[in-house]
Amino acid sequence: MSIQRTLDFCNKAYHTTKMYVQVSEKYIMKRIDHMQLMRTLPLSEHEGGNKKLTESCEEISQSIKEMYMDDKAEVIR
Repeated sequence: MSIQRTLDFCNKAYHTTKMYVQVSEKYIMKRIDHMQLMRTLPLSEHEGGNKKLTESCEEISQSIKEMYMDDKAEVIR
């Protein structure tokens, strides 16, 4: 493997790792906390909690896609 290919691989790995950490800190950990709180809700309130969680996951999915596209555009520059 050439030095340039190695550097390209390392650069991609760095950006992937950076993105994973950002997504985890900004989105995933908050949802895990939310799911743990839902376990303490009475059964009668689970449906509303599930609906809120699903809606927030859809919003997060879009935000992650946007974050990825921004990072990809930055890398291309």
